[in-house]
Amino acid sequence: QFEGAKSFSGGLGAVCIDGKWGFLSEKGQIVIECTYLDVGYFNQNGVCFVSLTEGEYFPIVLRFPQK
Repeated sequence: QFEGAKSFSGGLGAVCIDGKWGFLSEKGQIVIECTYLDVGYFNQNGVCFVSLTEGEYFPIVLRFPQK
C-alpha cells in the first residue's frame, strides 16, 4: 500500500506514496498530504522537519485544538 513508512511519533506515522511523504493518523487516515521529498520525526514539542526541495528542510508544527 505504501512505498515506505516510518515509525509513529507525535501520534502520526510518516508514509511514502508516489515518491512523496506525508503523515497518517493511528486510525490509518492521511492527515498531512504526501507532498514532501523527505520527512523526519515529530519531537516532544510537536515539531518535525520536512523537505520540499533537495537539501532544504523547514519545521512543521502540530497544533491540537484545546479541549
